[in-house]
Amino acid sequence: MSKLSTALRKGARNGQFSSHGSGGIEIIISDSNIPGEGEHKIVDVIREMADADGADGSEVCCIYGLDADLIVLGMVLKRDNLLILREPKDSDIEKEIYGDCEFLYLSIDVIRGAFLEHLRGTLTSREVDEQRVFNDYVLLTFLGGNDFVRSINFLQIKEGGLRILLRVYMGLIEERDDYLVIFESDGETPTINLEMFKLLIDRITRMESKQLRYKQQRIDRVRSGSAGSDERRLTREATMTDYQIDISRFEHLPYYHPDNPMFDRYSPIMTAFDYSQPIRTWRERYYLHFVGVSAQENRAKYNRERYHISLNYLKSLIFTLRYYLKGVPSWEWHYQYRVAPLMSDFNYTLQRSFTKIDFKFRKGVPYKPMEQLMLILPQDAGYLLPSEYASLMNNEQLAHFYPEEFELDVLAGMKHIYSEPILPQVDSKLVKRLMKSYDVSLTASERKRNTVNSKPVVYHMK
Repeated sequence: MSKLSTALRKGARNGQFSSHGSGGIEIIISDSNIPGEGEHKIVDVIREMADADGADGSEVCCIYGLDADLIVLGMVLKRDNLLILREPKDSDIEKEIYGDCEFLYLSIDVIRGAFLEHLRGTLTSREVDEQRVFNDYVLLTFLGGNDFVRSINFLQIKEGGLRILLRVYMGLIEERDDYLVIFESDGETPTINLEMFKLLIDRITRMESKQLRYKQQRIDRVRSGSAGSDERRLTREATMTDYQIDISRFEHLPYYHPDNPMFDRYSPIMTAFDYSQPIRTWRERYYLHFVGVSAQENRAKYNRERYHISLNYLKSLIFTLRYYLKGVPSWEWHYQYRVAPLMSDFNYTLQRSFTKIDFKFRKGVPYKPMEQLMLILPQDAGYLLPSEYASLMNNEQLAHFYPEEFELDVLAGMKHIYSEPILPQVDSKLVKRLMKSYDVSLTASERKRNTVNSKPVVYHMK
């Protein structure tokens, strides 16, 4: 990343980007030494542009990127003429309609308009505040899962969960002249309208058992081979080698599909719990598998964990809402569990334990670039670090954080792309403390790469 940043700065200084306009171009380079996710950095710049003197909102703003977060963030940006430039994704509909296109423009204006049209076509008794509806939409997407919030197990967006959420939401705002997202007294810090949110979650909870039974039936049909053949997949595979077929099936088929090359290995895990069994049975097995707590061995601990995972989940929603609508609430906070709580447990905790939401986040300081790498890299990638830091991966205090073998969380992810490795929780304070003792050994170049900067470099091209 350091080499890329250096090349971009050199190109900007030498005028290599000047051909993209007739003059007055401003080039902003926010590299990996400036903390933050790229899409959120871009959105912050767009917000500043909208607030700048002389800005009238008529300028067309185009963002290049494939991250779905750009769509969600774009929905709440208070500006028109926003486009996202991206390549067609590997979906059947995009291949069919846009297969010959190198790039696509996705219009946020069109998405907003279609969403509002659908909403107004459903509501019969009231008008809505457009911006507040878009804020609510962002919160709803969190329940379907993203990088910071685990999806409720029957609300994954890829399985149609957003349709369920929107249907319940539209019924709710039809009845009540209110919204899910509100702002604290400073007018800037978003939070959840607890009264409306409790109603939403309670109504969704009523669907849990039915939706999970449907999910189990789909899994069982596929596992047994009675779901029928996928003619489009078989047609594609007809032109592939055996190796290509295995790779394609591994990457695209769920682990419970008999044609997945890893089916025999992971099939037993897929029976860890069964949603067609009595609710109490699959609830207990859900938490035994994902949280490691047994209701049979320690009922009190089991109930405490159900409360704590629900509390932590609510805090993850607040954290992410503030991150998306205001900015980073904390550089240190994270969700502590592999999965979301069951919706019925989340609803139980929400209804009985909360009369207000008053979560506080310690802002802290961003991790340095090499601290981040130490926290996420496997031992085999230690060569990307200065040798002194890489040697710490074998330190007796840290070695267990870097296992050579691990399992995938296949029952949470179902497919390879969604199945994260099950890894130990890293003690970031310990890692930072041990790294600090090697700081003096870094070269000048390594110290520069490990610097946290606060402002991007800006070039004004004539």
